[in-house]
Amino acid sequence: MHGYMLVESKYLKPGKHDGIEPAETEMGLLDFIREVSAQEPSIPRMFSVKLTGLEDLLFSSDAPKTAAREIFDALKKAASLLEQKLVFVQVVFSGKIVGGDKIRVEYRAKQLPINLIFGAPSPDTDESGNKCYKTSFNLS
Repeated sequence: MHGYMLVESKYLKPGKHDGIEPAETEMGLLDFIREVSAQEPSIPRMFSVKLTGLEDLLFSSDAPKTAAREIFDALKKAASLLEQKLVFVQVVFSGKIVGGDKIRVEYRAKQLPINLIFGAPSPDTDESGNKCYKTSFNLS
């Protein structure tokens, strides 16, 4: 599936039967946003990327809700590019993802509002029963 997969790092393990297979390339969230926002992005077709750093960015922000909305805006603008190029993006969290209408991440005893970025993604599991959440690039 192309789009965003939200996953806890503990579920990423090498080997198809042990856990969710990690994406080919690792990139920080801000680097990814810079790349997809560039005049001429160099994202290749069928690109598979593992994004890190979202929870640190929200955690360290004085206004995590405002930061989340800015990230949402940047990713929303890149939606058509990512869709055209059939990109697969894993957003990896070291904290615990708590699903529901207002999905959030529990990180360092703080509730981070990732629902403001990803909405209410669908819960899913891999063939081994590892949890993840998936949403489209349109973030709706």
